[in-house]
Amino acid sequence: PPGRVVLVSLTEGTTLASRAVIGAWKSFYRLSPLSMGGCRPIRLTHALLKAGFSRVQRQVVVQLGMPSEVVVAQW
Repeated sequence: PPGRVVLVSLTEGTTLASRAVIGAWKSFYRLSPLSMGGCRPIRLTHALLKAGFSRVQRQVVVQLGMPSEVVVAQW
């Protein structure tokens, strides 16, 4: 059946500050993934398209230096 999905995830930085924050995040993650809660920045758009979703809309929201990818897609 047709439907929609909305996903939010930590993503790569888009501003100088957010790229610095994510660079530090990745460094700590490499040393100890557990200390970062197992979270790492990912790109959701490619995975949704590969899974067969269409009309994928993406927006990156940066708050306090932390970039979040907000994706809306239709099945």
